[in-house]
Amino acid sequence: MGDSHAVDGETDGSYAELKRCASERMVDFIYGLQRYPEQAIVDGVSGMAVVSFIIERDGRITSVYTTRSISPEIDSEALYIVDAMAMELVPWRPGYSDGKAVQVQV
Repeated sequence: MGDSHAVDGETDGSYAELKRCASERMVDFIYGLQRYPEQAIVDGVSGMAVVSFIIERDGRITSVYTTRSISPEIDSEALYIVDAMAMELVPWRPGYSDGKAVQVQV
């Protein structure tokens, strides 16, 4: 994902543009990996699991967990995608407050 997951796109550097670009990059990554579990299709289960995680000050992803469960298969797929994000060779950009990197819960 280039040298930074959050700002690979063209932006004017404003917070709103950086946030928009980061959101687009994350959604592209998620939809690029997402595979609807076969068992969920067979069982007629649908929905979107919600996963929470922290981007640490050094860009690592930690503390991954499901905040809204749908089914074991769908939850597992959602966690797989966040784990894949965490395995990227390039760290994610942390949040910043007063010019210092801070943890951000996503």
